[in-house]
Amino acid sequence: MSLPGSVVRHLDPLDEKTAMTLLAREQVGRLAFCMHGGPHIEVVNFVVVDGDVIFRIGVSAKLAALGRGGVFALQCDRINTGTRTGWTVTVQGPARTLSAEEVAALPIQPDPWAPGERPRVVCLTPRHIFGRVLSADE
Repeated sequence: MSLPGSVVRHLDPLDEKTAMTLLAREQVGRLAFCMHGGPHIEVVNFVVVDGDVIFRIGVSAKLAALGRGGVFALQCDRINTGTRTGWTVTVQGPARTLSAEEVAALPIQPDPWAPGERPRVVCLTPRHIFGRVLSADE
């Protein structure tokens, strides 16, 4: 219960369609995977194509995790610190390297912001989609 004039906050789940729509509007997320027996998180640039998350990688821990067939997760959010509201979406699923033909057929290419070679294009296919929105009423 809130006091008169105070803010009432709501934390509600997002349906999968809304979660994927929000995710598709973004370009930067946190990619999680297992490395050396524990969780590891790196920032990646991505695009969403036909419900799949597409990003580029080089020779790195991500490539090693991909080779082991590990499950990946990508988390993205939009937060308003002024109103203390926002949303978060996490997708989890298997990932695979796309062939040159598959990459050429993509309607949009992932465009890494950081320097360095990232010749491999990876497709994460969401099997689990989680999203929540934090809103406020005055």
